[in-house]
Amino acid sequence: MLNTIFVLAARGTITEQVLEQCTDSAKRVGLASRLTPWLNFVDAFFIRNTIDAEKAVRDQSLAWSWQTMASVRIAIDSATRPAELLTIHDYWTDVLPKAVSGLFVLADIEHLVTSAWQLC
Repeated sequence: MLNTIFVLAARGTITEQVLEQCTDSAKRVGLASRLTPWLNFVDAFFIRNTIDAEKAVRDQSLAWSWQTMASVRIAIDSATRPAELLTIHDYWTDVLPKAVSGLFVLADIEHLVTSAWQLC
C-alpha cells in the first residue's frame, strides 16, 4: 500500500475518486476490514487535511509505514521549506532500505525528490 502512495503522489493522483475506487475494490475482494483504516488515514492526510503530517511523521505510536505516508504528504506540500524537505528525504534514505515490505517504485520516489527540489 505504501508503494501505491508513492506512485499516486508522484503522479499527482491522490484524489477522493481514487480512494473511493480503492475502498470499493477492497470491499469486493473481502479486504475492507484490513484496508479501511489505511484508506481512512490516506483520506485524512491527502484529501481532508485533518491530520497534521508534521506531528504524525514523528509519532512513535504509529507504524513506520504510516509515518512514512505522513512524510510523503510533507514532501509534496508546496508549503514545505527546504530544511523540512531535506529532513524528509533523509528519512526516506534511512527507512526505505530497511523496509521488509518489498520493492518500492524507485522511479516515482526519484521523481518526488527531484521535482520537489526543482520547486525550491
